[in-house]
Amino acid sequence: MMRGLEYLTDRPRCEFLVPIPMGTRIGRSYGNRIRKPRNNDRRSSMDKTGQATRARQRTLIIATWGPVCHICWANGITDHRAIIDLELPWPDPRCFTRDHVVPRSQGGLSTIENLRPAHHQCNRDRGDGPIVFEVAYA
Repeated sequence: MMRGLEYLTDRPRCEFLVPIPMGTRIGRSYGNRIRKPRNNDRRSSMDKTGQATRARQRTLIIATWGPVCHICWANGITDHRAIIDLELPWPDPRCFTRDHVVPRSQGGLSTIENLRPAHHQCNRDRGDGPIVFEVAYA
């Protein structure tokens, strides 16, 4: 006959027939596999997607270069259209993205010296090509 919660609390959780020496692993056996110590340089569990790293880079990029799209600026747009609205969510074409001056596919690193702020549309249009300077002839 099943009783209430007192059935779980009135007896010990585990009953061993023989005393277990201290330090003995109880539970899952790993066989011959040696468990390596965890590397402390690895990302923490809340940073597995790189989100915290990207958020820190975004803050540093904006503090270093300002909220101006460097691709628009290179193309001669120096008015309000070159300013990036930092409140826009990601899929918007005018939102903030970090652009690699030397693309990663060509050996560029994700360092602050190689990252610049850019509009999502400008960054996508540029791809991994060079920044094209449009010269206006009078």
